[in-house]
Amino acid sequence: MRLLFGREFPLKEMLAIWDALLASPDFAGMVEYICIAMLLYIRDALLCNDHTGCLTLLMRYPETHDVQLFIQRALFLRNPSVSCVVFLAVKLYLEKHLNFE
Repeated sequence: MRLLFGREFPLKEMLAIWDALLASPDFAGMVEYICIAMLLYIRDALLCNDHTGCLTLLMRYPETHDVQLFIQRALFLRNPSVSCVVFLAVKLYLEKHLNFE
């Protein structure tokens, strides 16, 4: 958390998350929802591991190939009724400006 997702994701994916965070009216709240989305992504692995295994997973977050899933889930958790519209707008922006697909 100290590096605002800089340790968990490669630069290109981190910038996509930062764009979503900066586009959010509630920056701090959105950071929390991204963290929750990340925990939900590794939920099953956390439940299957002991204390040491859980710490290892949290300290060395598994590589992911689509950070849009975290953004989409965070937007849904924050406000389920408008998350789809906001997600599509963010996705279109990222595809246009960052060549993100």
